[in-house]
Amino acid sequence: MPSKHSPAVLLGASADAATPSIKDLQASAVCQNDLHKQKLAAASVSDGSTLANAPESEMSLSGSCFCGACELQVSGPLKFSMICHCSICQRLSGAPYGHWIGCANEQVVVTKGELVGFKSSSHMTRYSCKTCSAPIYNQCHLEGNEFRDVPTSFFTGSGMAIPPPEAHCFYSSCVRPVYNAVMDGLPKFSDMPGQSDMVQESGLETMAKAPESEVDLSGSCLCGACELQVSGPLKFSMICHCSICQRLQGAPYGHWIGCANEQVVVTKGELVGFKSSSHMTRYSCKACSAPIYNQCHLEGNEFRDVPTNFFTGSRMAIPPPEAHCFYSSRVRPVRDGLPKFSDMPGGSMVEE
Repeated sequence: MPSKHSPAVLLGASADAATPSIKDLQASAVCQNDLHKQKLAAASVSDGSTLANAPESEMSLSGSCFCGACELQVSGPLKFSMICHCSICQRLSGAPYGHWIGCANEQVVVTKGELVGFKSSSHMTRYSCKTCSAPIYNQCHLEGNEFRDVPTSFFTGSGMAIPPPEAHCFYSSCVRPVYNAVMDGLPKFSDMPGQSDMVQESGLETMAKAPESEVDLSGSCLCGACELQVSGPLKFSMICHCSICQRLQGAPYGHWIGCANEQVVVTKGELVGFKSSSHMTRYSCKACSAPIYNQCHLEGNEFRDVPTNFFTGSRMAIPPPEAHCFYSSRVRPVRDGLPKFSDMPGGSMVEE
């Protein structure tokens, strides 16, 4: 039986004609959740859009990774459009979840660039840009069902119509700060669609709580090659929606904690660095490309920030976020009661 930790297992692990389609699962979800789901499916999000829409059956997308070294084209019929909360997606992206679209192998074509591959499970190899470590696509090897899936954040800023998600999978692995904030009216499966129970959406839970002033965290990247320790007073705990985080993490946003340089110590492993802007260098694991930390160079204020999903599965107390920054660049709304700044904290606010 294939491993469960993957957005690749969204339409079933075999070519069996009896495997239910996502549309079937959505219909089933409405039956199971009845009035609760119908209300949420009809609800509009803060920017006036509705997320409970089926994806386009045909698409034509093209784009490049953040540094421009790799280019990709995706065309033809869509297998699925899914949000995955599995721990592997979290740890390899450094983000709470990823939004993936899946197609047949021949429909996902790398037209430029050199990739590095990492086998994250028995049935999946994840490819990223050799230069900036941005995720490009996953190659899924399931018995009788080979295909590729691509993070939709690869196309951030392209102006193209991104297929909306159909459902959530592995929602039981959802990290607490976003658990009650992902209220989009979509079916939410605790594990794989069609093979697990549905999860009811909850009401709004306010996360407006100041982070702990002192932290003591340690963990490793997914492959275990790199280990990190973070200790001492915390500068901030922030969710960032900037387009750079989206494209380099392959996710809608990232949750970061910031500390002084000397408080963030790599105790094991070899890192590769990429300068994503004039004031920031991002370091990732050389083996699995998982983000480890960012080195921030601001005039009179040098510090490091670490993705909280680096500690996914560690059972440590992760400092909750204080606010959102660059919310004007969001690709998905988050309703959690936290302050939302259009740009940097201290600037203009965005209403939920």
